[in-house]
Amino acid sequence: MLLFNGSVLLKNERLKLYKKPSTWILMGIILLLVALTVIISYLSQYGMRAYQNKWQDEYLWQLSDAKSMAEIDPDDANIKKMIDTLGYLLENDINPYDWRTDAVNDYFSLKHNVIEPDYDDMKIHYEMIKPDINGFIIGQQTETEKPVETEIDQAELKSRMEKLWTVITKNDWKSYIRYKIDDLKIDYNQAVYKDELDVDIEIYELYLEKNIVPISQNSYFNYGFEQPESEWKGTQIQLIRDSKMNLLQGEDQGGIMYTRAQLKSFENDIKIAQERLSTNTPPIAYNSFLGMLEQAASSLSLITVLMVVYSANLFASEYGSGTIKMLLITPHKRKKIFWAKSRLLLELALISMGIVFIISFIFNGLFTGFKGIGAMQILYVFGNIIRLPYLLYIIVCYLILMLPVIAYGALALMLSVVTRKSAVSIAVTLLLLFTSDLLIMLMTLPVGGAVLPGTKFLIFANTSLQYYLPSAQVAYGEMFYRTVDETMTLGFSVAILLIYIICFIWTARDSFCRRDVK
Repeated sequence: MLLFNGSVLLKNERLKLYKKPSTWILMGIILLLVALTVIISYLSQYGMRAYQNKWQDEYLWQLSDAKSMAEIDPDDANIKKMIDTLGYLLENDINPYDWRTDAVNDYFSLKHNVIEPDYDDMKIHYEMIKPDINGFIIGQQTETEKPVETEIDQAELKSRMEKLWTVITKNDWKSYIRYKIDDLKIDYNQAVYKDELDVDIEIYELYLEKNIVPISQNSYFNYGFEQPESEWKGTQIQLIRDSKMNLLQGEDQGGIMYTRAQLKSFENDIKIAQERLSTNTPPIAYNSFLGMLEQAASSLSLITVLMVVYSANLFASEYGSGTIKMLLITPHKRKKIFWAKSRLLLELALISMGIVFIISFIFNGLFTGFKGIGAMQILYVFGNIIRLPYLLYIIVCYLILMLPVIAYGALALMLSVVTRKSAVSIAVTLLLLFTSDLLIMLMTLPVGGAVLPGTKFLIFANTSLQYYLPSAQVAYGEMFYRTVDETMTLGFSVAILLIYIICFIWTARDSFCRRDVK
């Protein structure tokens, strides 16, 4: 009741805070930075889309390089295959994610008697010569890395080529899927990794069951190109396939074992993808209205500076100017004075968050026309799949991401009360804030095969809450993060932050109520 009881003390604190020109100047600067961040983010994404190479241009460069290599080695079957494949894809305007890309590649592999390597399990280590975005050659091809050339029974070869050519010319993806299933079943008895073949067969059958047009699985052709949003269902099926393969193999291509948290994440990805397909709920694109609004949540870190400055000055300024004595001779108890000031800080934080959300909402809406505002989000929470409006999910994310802001504000508040020096409070808190990433990096260096004990319980090891939250930025490849300990979860970090906030506030209150004022 003390915390939420409106009183004369709270009104007095509001007058002192909101009448200061410095309050509005600092808040205005921060909000201007938020608006600039949103604008710059939009312009950078627009620029990337505008200047991104078209797949046709990339293919033309690759085709030109392949023809140049053919002049040096005219008998190389793989080069011949690449020339024919790229030529056909360009001539028929087949984009890199079209399933026909795989079919065309398979057809010309048979035509030139080339067996393609398995890129997924890396049983044959081979990296094809590929030009970069400027058309320069990257990678090195050695004699041992060339695809295997083998003799195939001519009757079987002709039959396979006829089937592939039919599905390509008729654009019959269902027949192509059945062709791939038959191939896998033929190889099943001789296969060493039968579990992986079972997964591939299951995934191909899922395409047929759900009547979903597949996407190309050949990473050589679709690498670096943005996938059309209309093909999201094929992407979800591919995500199911990749996640199941990761669970089976238990390690990445570098041979590093997946952690339990990663394995659990793969299981959750499968369930979420299945729910998206069954409810026809596409994922949010990173450059959509909701995707950009979600990204703008990172601007909340700017509020931390505002909170630290005012938390550090809230009590220290009273001690420095001597007004604390006048405040204490009033009939109000010290604890009421403390809670009034603390509530004011919480109020300031929530108002700032609301203004950041409104500015981000308006600016991103103007840029995108508020398109897709009613989209849904699917989450795996406490063992259950939940489906809720994406806008509501973003609001929840904003509230969760305010916890680190409040935690650093509480730390500055405690230091302000204990030291009675605003400069010390600001310097120590901002030092921890801006060096947290460096400190975590140093403390998570391997020490005898493990990180330093207790590191995960430190405050700055739990402030990057955005990495726990499913985000549209994940698909864009911007969110790369590893927690200090694999047992850390969103619930764990939230609990740790709440404990720190309570401890900071309790220490500040105890010090304010017990210490004498000279």
